[in-house]
Amino acid sequence: MNNSLENFIWHDGNIESLNYSVAKTGVSLVIEGEFYSSSESKQRDKYLITCDNVTRFNNMADFEEILDNLSAGSVSNGYLKENKLWLYLSDGVIEIHAKNINVSKH
Repeated sequence: MNNSLENFIWHDGNIESLNYSVAKTGVSLVIEGEFYSSSESKQRDKYLITCDNVTRFNNMADFEEILDNLSAGSVSNGYLKENKLWLYLSDGVIEIHAKNINVSKH
């Protein structure tokens, strides 16, 4: 788990893509999105959230709500607890359990 995720600003972010791959070596998942790098930021920056050795993934999304909230941001909140990432969306949620979860500015 990357410690920078503990203070990551999820609020008002947008998920642009979510892809997973399954191989004999394990499951990985990558989220591409735009998030604010600080509470004072005026614009969002692109980030990659990489999850390796994924053991559980759940996603429920109302894409009409997500599209309606793109300018304001469709991610209302998120948090990392142990090896579990929860992202709360406009009328939706993403839940990921993974051994390794990292974020990098793209």
